[in-house]
Amino acid sequence: MQTVKEESYQAIFRKYYPRMFYYAKRIVGEDAADDVVQEAFLELWNRMDALETDVPQIESYLYKTIYSRGLNYLKRYKKVNTAAIEDINEMRMSCYFSSLGDGEQDMENMELRRKINQAIGELPDKCREIFVLSYLKDMKNSEIALMMNVSVRTVEAHIYKALKSLRARLGICFVFFVPFL
Repeated sequence: MQTVKEESYQAIFRKYYPRMFYYAKRIVGEDAADDVVQEAFLELWNRMDALETDVPQIESYLYKTIYSRGLNYLKRYKKVNTAAIEDINEMRMSCYFSSLGDGEQDMENMELRRKINQAIGELPDKCREIFVLSYLKDMKNSEIALMMNVSVRTVEAHIYKALKSLRARLGICFVFFVPFL
């Protein structure tokens, strides 16, 4: 006889597995997607008691878990490049905003994402590279400095310059979108 927890978990698994597999496949490719999704569902099972069983929280938890597990997989196997990270973050934003269900808002957000990407693309080369490493690859300033053979202070200066330029170009709205980049 199954417990309520097991029944709930099975229902969640059946409902979300195909969607989560598709999401993971877009991040890590078809070969690793099943492993990433299985890890996410295993983590969900281990946390079922702590999570409320309302649908938005479970779905959000699964997307976040698969996203972080997918990036960990890519980092672990050195398959990360800037274009891939940008694509993943673009997809992450589109998944987030499409779940809101407001078509007009989605269009505005797509336009804003396009403007943000365009503004990032117009940064000076070294400034853009450091900004991408910091914000898109979540690298620490010390790691970036070591990788680029510059001082930490130089990295900080480039990040400051990039943020200042992006804020001036995009206005206050940029501040709210930085976590989604």
